Amino acid sequence: MSKGQPVTQTVWRAVRWPVVALVSTLVLLQIGLMLDTLPPGGAREMALVIGGPALTVLLPLSLVWFIASLLRYRWRRQR
Repeated sequence: MSKGQPVTQTVWRAVRWPVVALVSTLVLLQIGLMLDTLPPGGAREMALVIGGPALTVLLPLSLVWFIASLLRYRWRRQR
């Protein structure tokens, strides 16, 4: 590409990293849920260590990032 041509941004390109973050968060939540079904002991504590932050921190942040990326893409397309 030459310097004079703008980079064409697709929706996928705009949201690919937030989608990766969302999928990673959902995988961590699934691991936490699977560990929670095991008998009491260390596995249940690991379920809290993995699932707790994923549910309370990573999931909301990933969703906000995803929505912000979509809004930014839309705003740039309208300009």
